[in-house]
Amino acid sequence: MRSRRSAPDAVGGTVQLLSLLDAALVHGGHRSIVIGCDGAFTAGRLVSVPGACPVLDDAEWWRAERREQRRARAREDRRRQAWRIHATDPAR
Repeated sequence: MRSRRSAPDAVGGTVQLLSLLDAALVHGGHRSIVIGCDGAFTAGRLVSVPGACPVLDDAEWWRAERREQRRARAREDRRRQAWRIHATDPAR
């Protein structure tokens, strides 16, 4: 079973970023306080919110992982489309 907890391999970029930021702060000698799910993996201090995060079985976790990957690809595709330059000749 997996939960939506702060961890480097967590589903979702935001949670992964939080985990990396937390570890970097602690490694740099700073204090890090993370408000998150009970049992979250943190390098700093965890202020837990019991029962706030649902527990996912492995199949649900992998479905969420694939869904997040599809969303990330779609965001990247939209960015690529937005930056395409379409030039026209004003003299025509």
